[in-house]
Amino acid sequence: MEQKEFIRRIIENRNGKLSQEDYRVLEAWKAKSDDNRAFVKSIERTLDLTADYGNDLEFDSSKAFSKFTQTINNTAEVIPLKKSVSKRRFLKIAASVAILLAVISTIWVNQGNATSEIATLYSEKGESITLIDQSKVVLNQKSHLEHFTSMPSNSRNVKLNGEAFFDVYKISDKPFLINTNSIQIEVLGTSFNVRDLDSEEESLVFVKTGKVKISSISNPRKKIILTPGEQVIFNKKTGNF
Repeated sequence: MEQKEFIRRIIENRNGKLSQEDYRVLEAWKAKSDDNRAFVKSIERTLDLTADYGNDLEFDSSKAFSKFTQTINNTAEVIPLKKSVSKRRFLKIAASVAILLAVISTIWVNQGNATSEIATLYSEKGESITLIDQSKVVLNQKSHLEHFTSMPSNSRNVKLNGEAFFDVYKISDKPFLINTNSIQIEVLGTSFNVRDLDSEEESLVFVKTGKVKISSISNPRKKIILTPGEQVIFNKKTGNF
């Protein structure tokens, strides 16, 4: 699911329709590894190749997805077209590219259908909620929380705008990720308080139990680990903890 989501972001970024926050997430993801950057480059090359042709070719979506997945796993390269390519070779490449475009389009549609798995909660006066993974969240007044309503296959991602206390249920193979406009917090199982308001110049995290890793959205290499009883303040203007 995560790979499909980044394909959607890559497409929207190429079309100039990516939101500022999604752009930061994409850039942060690219910065994590050479494999991620190679994956983005591969999709971008595919989009370049499919700019002017191949849209009318028929395809088998199930076979296309299988081939696309295998291609991504085996290599991050897409063969570029050259002026000297023969007609037969050109049609073979065009057909392969059309399959990739069809898969990307299918993934995009599936991503749209998956939005029903995400719910947004706005708390006017403060509210408590237990997520499907048994994690508990206490929202402060005038705070927003976007959260999953079915168990994710990989990481458990939520988005917070405002202030909330989290008591995260530990699932070792599914890290819990909290994204605000300025920081990302990664935990397995712990309890802590997060405050990040658009009207304030600083974000604050206080850890009650367990351990959390916090990184800057704009510069993922800037990170810090907190243990029980510790608090960190992130300055949004300077980008420093």
